[in-house]
Amino acid sequence: MKTFNRLCWLALVAAAPVPAQPSAADFCMFQVGHGSRIERGANVPVPDLLEQMIVLGNTANPVFIEHSGGQWHLDHAQRLVPEQGSARLATPENNFAVAPDGAIWNASLGRLHVRRPSDEIFQPVALSGRPVILPARAPIAWSSLYQAPVVAGQEGLYLLRGDRLAPLVQSPSAGLGRIVFLRDLPHFRALAIGDSEDRFFLLDATGHLRQMGQVDADDGSWWRSRVAELREQQGLLLSTDDESYLVPMQLQDGNYVPQQMRRQKPVVLSLGGHPDRSDTGRYFPSLDRVLAFGRLDGFSPFRPGAALQQMSVDGWQRVPDGEEAVLGNDPYLQELPSRRQLLINALDRLYLYSPDSGLRAIPDSGTRDIGSYGLATELVELDRVLVRAPFGLYELTRAGRLKLVAPIEALANMTITNLVALPGSRAALLLTEQAAFVYTADGRLQPLHGSPAPEFSRSNDMAFGIAGRNLAIFQANNGHFAVAARESGHCPQE
Repeated sequence: MKTFNRLCWLALVAAAPVPAQPSAADFCMFQVGHGSRIERGANVPVPDLLEQMIVLGNTANPVFIEHSGGQWHLDHAQRLVPEQGSARLATPENNFAVAPDGAIWNASLGRLHVRRPSDEIFQPVALSGRPVILPARAPIAWSSLYQAPVVAGQEGLYLLRGDRLAPLVQSPSAGLGRIVFLRDLPHFRALAIGDSEDRFFLLDATGHLRQMGQVDADDGSWWRSRVAELREQQGLLLSTDDESYLVPMQLQDGNYVPQQMRRQKPVVLSLGGHPDRSDTGRYFPSLDRVLAFGRLDGFSPFRPGAALQQMSVDGWQRVPDGEEAVLGNDPYLQELPSRRQLLINALDRLYLYSPDSGLRAIPDSGTRDIGSYGLATELVELDRVLVRAPFGLYELTRAGRLKLVAPIEALANMTITNLVALPGSRAALLLTEQAAFVYTADGRLQPLHGSPAPEFSRSNDMAFGIAGRNLAIFQANNGHFAVAARESGHCPQE
């Protein structure tokens, strides 16, 4: 958007009568209290949770997993409180399973732990029956097929039924090594299993364990591997750090039967003067597509950029441009699930991709119009997509165009550092380098104030919404803060 247009926007706002509108008074911003855990006789404060963490569960009581160790939650007084007695639970995501009802299961320290939606902390599970030896960090997953957690023990795979662990697969007799990877496959009604010998297995709905083959998952990288269920192509994609493998799934007598696994050739991107980079692809669930960026052959580093590639059962295929798209050497792909689209930050402008319409440029989205990038936030409750960019805030219409919401001048020329939906409020929280705003359903921005006031900076821009609690939480230099609608009941009494 040109400067002239932004100035015209400000003049029109100043001249137009102001209709009735939601007010920032309908929302509150308050500091989140901090708990601490006692460790070796000393209080250990809450770490920078939002810098490096995993959030498990989309309920009113989610668990915050801090990567360097420890679990925390927001209590009913809106304080970040440590999970007393469970601060030493194993923290990788592979050691947690989330049930549909919000219960969170953990397998670590040789025991099972569970935190149900009504609980404040994890509790050890009292097991009966034959003792089962669990590793210190046992892979665990919620099985859609069995509607129960499955956990890897030292002697095989077990299903939790009530207070007993029932054997599903006995490792020695099945030719299965120590299980280090476990993923639920709800569409194909199966479980994906990886062992310490870098072998990949599938356990199907009939209870049949099939060894699919050897994979490249060395250096302990199994926990970073990804498994995608390709619904339209009826195949399973396993991606490790450097390789990807496709397993066609054939429907026979109501059950999916895996066929021979084959390695997929990665896409290679040459950056000119730098080592080539392999891309095994990324699965986008709402599109049901595996996409990668690069060229398969004949790439010259002197050309303006590579192409968007789509994986099929026959290999990689270039996504039709409709024009010679200048994507650059490293575009940023952002999924918009509510619209089954990808927003692509490219070298010269923004692009949209969808399986139905292909790849197309967004008009007036170049660096002279909006700046050097555009990052999207979906407001599902409002059926809108907002895009924050160096020159301001925009709405991405369903017609694939950008509509100016507020130029950067309306934000005191401060960079927008984050934008997240406020669950249950038909609104969004917008953060800049110096202030916080609420974006309301009528398309307006309202400044937020709180006491104490957050101390903002470029580095403290982590924020996310908690759907089950109907609030958003963000990190500032002087602590964590929450924003909620007053009708939610979370605002402090004034």
